Amino acid sequence: MQYNELIDKVEMRLRFSSSEKAERTMVATLSALSEFISPEAARDLGSRLPAEMADELDYGPPEEASWEDFTEIVAEKEGAGVITEDAATHAIGVMRIVREAYYGAGDDPEGNPGELAETDLDKIKAELPEEFAPLFDQDF
Repeated sequence: MQYNELIDKVEMRLRFSSSEKAERTMVATLSALSEFISPEAARDLGSRLPAEMADELDYGPPEEASWEDFTEIVAEKEGAGVITEDAATHAIGVMRIVREAYYGAGDDPEGNPGELAETDLDKIKAELPEEFAPLFDQDF
């Protein structure tokens, strides 16, 4: 999926009024997430994303992770008075779109997620505290 397609999907799914808001939210979510995962996991994530998005990731050593810190960072990066509860909802939506676009659909002829893709995503999930589970919940 191309960068603009990804932005359009975020805009539509999260019912934003502009592609600029969708782009800010996508960058905020993925760049914040990359601050809390290992450089290897960030590189794997970045390798699946369009170059424009991969350039926004943090490939340095991970920070101590908490859901509260994550949602505060996402809200701050989104800007425009976004509160942490909304940032959490936005981040969950972005991650669902990323999972669908880069970690699953089309991996086999029936569109089922491939084992490698799920394993890679599970590695990212395993690096984070349990409180991050909503980012990886498929029932959003």
